[in-house]
Amino acid sequence: IIPQAVCSRHALEIGAMFVGLVKILRFILYPVAKPIAICLDVFLGQEMGQIYTREELKGLVDVHNRNKYGVLTSDEASILKGTLDLEYKNVAQIMTKAENVFMLDVDGNLGRDTLKSILHYGHSRVPLYHGKRSNVVGLLLTKQLILIDPDDEIPIRAIFNKKKRANKIKVAPSVCVSADCKIHELLNEF
Repeated sequence: IIPQAVCSRHALEIGAMFVGLVKILRFILYPVAKPIAICLDVFLGQEMGQIYTREELKGLVDVHNRNKYGVLTSDEASILKGTLDLEYKNVAQIMTKAENVFMLDVDGNLGRDTLKSILHYGHSRVPLYHGKRSNVVGLLLTKQLILIDPDDEIPIRAIFNKKKRANKIKVAPSVCVSADCKIHELLNEF
């Protein structure tokens, strides 16, 4: 037990000290060890290593998350476990309903109140709609709004006009997907 306790903590240093000895022993024992290894491969087959199910992997992530040495943060563990569930989740399970989404009407403007609302919600993209909220015409990339002077109250519609595009703000095209589309398929699209 004592050698195991010492070696487990200082394995790399101790292993480095015995590299020469191990090479000599491998050379000397090769005529005996190689035939035994071949026989074991024939009778037992190649070792496949350890394979874990999704649930076992989640359990392993939990173990590393609870470790007092902080191998994984709780955010990292949550992301890893969520990633393992992507195969079984579809868009409808994670999407926000349209009536709960913060959107801007293209007939509005980018004044102080609108910019405060965008800042309050904190999204990187804000859907733009025309007429009805179900008619989404594009996505406003909010990081570009740093170029806007709130006192100018630029009409949102002006950013669609390529010739007169306000301060070179771009609108990303909106993407429509089926509610039963799998999350991993959607990620592959982007």
